[in-house]
Amino acid sequence: MKKLFLLVLFTGSLSALFAQSNTSVREEAKKTTDLLTSKYGLNADQQMKMQQIQERRVQNARDFEYLKTSDEKMYYQKKKANYDGTKFSIERLLTEQQIKIFKKDQENLRLRRIAKIKELQSAGISGFELEKATIDIE
Repeated sequence: MKKLFLLVLFTGSLSALFAQSNTSVREEAKKTTDLLTSKYGLNADQQMKMQQIQERRVQNARDFEYLKTSDEKMYYQKKKANYDGTKFSIERLLTEQQIKIFKKDQENLRLRRIAKIKELQSAGISGFELEKATIDIE
């Protein structure tokens, strides 16, 4: 009886923890979705798909977060892949008019990354540290 009680308690705790984690993923994704909805003027269907894209992005980021302290190089590879996958999914979702805004945003991001690279190179930083800094700019 005691084991059954502990099993029920443990299972309940896990499901509550999962529900809380899932809710926070949804909430974080919703913030980004709302921002992008106003930026690109997404319709209801696009907004629903954007929410799915952002939930996947947030969940993926959480899934490899542990690597930040154990395997930093792998962490940044996964972070870049997550960013690239999300970017591709968003681009497929947008209309021609929205893609123009998106491409302008991507150009601005590229220019910020170039400026950061020049700044760090002038400070003598290169290699993986340089790559990390550019990946962190979003």
